[in-house]
Amino acid sequence: MIQRGGNSFGWLEPQKSQTSSRSLSFGFNVRGDLYYPADTPQGAKLPTVIWLHGYSYPLGYMWVYHNDLHPILALVRAGYAVLAFDQSGFGSRMSESGAFYDRYPHWSQMGRMVEDARAAVDALEKDSLVDPQRIYLFGYSMGGAVGVYTAALDSRVKGLVSICGFTPMRSDTAARGTGGVARYSHERGLIPRLGFFVGHEDQLPYDFPELLGVLAPRPVLVVEPQLDRDSTPADVKTAVEQAKRVYALYGSAAKLELQEPWDYNRLPTRTQDEIVKWIAANLR
Repeated sequence: MIQRGGNSFGWLEPQKSQTSSRSLSFGFNVRGDLYYPADTPQGAKLPTVIWLHGYSYPLGYMWVYHNDLHPILALVRAGYAVLAFDQSGFGSRMSESGAFYDRYPHWSQMGRMVEDARAAVDALEKDSLVDPQRIYLFGYSMGGAVGVYTAALDSRVKGLVSICGFTPMRSDTAARGTGGVARYSHERGLIPRLGFFVGHEDQLPYDFPELLGVLAPRPVLVVEPQLDRDSTPADVKTAVEQAKRVYALYGSAAKLELQEPWDYNRLPTRTQDEIVKWIAANLR
């Protein structure tokens, strides 16, 4: 079991001492932790971010890039409350993945993750510390995809940051060399039914440009490093440009933004700091 709050996992001073937390349970027996500034005044209602971690099987939500400041502490430092929890199959919930499809043969693990995120919004809406009109999602890698699906299905999510979260599926063929939609169906087992479209990607009934378009006119930041070998950055850019057409119908094209750092798939301090600046300017 990972020790929560260890220095080696980005739990650094002085931010660590300036952060308080308490447990929060929600949904189908999910336990999370709500972090907030230690000096939060009594009765304050804080804008709140749900942190959705990436493929970190042993660490769960305590994942951090090397020893950089953890995203949770970076957001708390900026004045946000942050709800963090291990997603199904990761960290303290690693055992859930083995028997998942025996228990839920007609569901998907991605569906469970989205259900958990929506249940987290349910809980936050009722929490005395949280401003229910300012609940946002911040996802990295797998968490970035979970964030897109969740926000598309739940209008209570008022803004989204998706980092290295997706590449368009219809163009994610074997020729791309990134693993294709089989990553969802065969490799990770997150959405098994996508396996029917391996080799027939152009017949997929939906894709990320449509999902992003559903989010209009809510503020969305997509971060796609130019050297990300797990996606096709040019296709991600095209997806954002296509979704911007929907945003333009609302007169809100500027609310969908793409940042393309010269980097690979990671979340270092400099990228994280730029994201927090964007959040401060756009999620209010």
